[in-house]
Amino acid sequence: VLKFFAYYENRTKFKHSVKIFLNDYMEEKTKKFKNTKELSDIFEETIEILHKTLKHGIVRSVRPNSTPLVLFEAITVGVADVIHNKKEINPKKLIKILDNDTLKELTTGATNSKTKLINRINFVSENII
Repeated sequence: VLKFFAYYENRTKFKHSVKIFLNDYMEEKTKKFKNTKELSDIFEETIEILHKTLKHGIVRSVRPNSTPLVLFEAITVGVADVIHNKKEINPKKLIKILDNDTLKELTTGATNSKTKLINRINFVSENII
């Protein structure tokens, strides 16, 4: 859940170390945390949409019992971005994107780069509307 909020709000500040990034985010929120309601609402709406749409969870058809963390992050934050921008999510596209080859490339291999992080989240948000 921490990663969801950190990537949702601060992904452009990510460099390479997830630990440092998350610690910096927590330090920032400890000092100033005025958008609790907004974050709570976006998280709840995101999870509700995912629960209704993805009956088997955030999984690929070839590995139905496993959710890669980077896939979870891309899907959840991408959905949250669409909600935030007040656009309509296409349920069929959301289901289909889980097995998309481009998303697979963005969520495998060396994934702890700012470019890959931003690209995979943007790819999801741009391709589920």
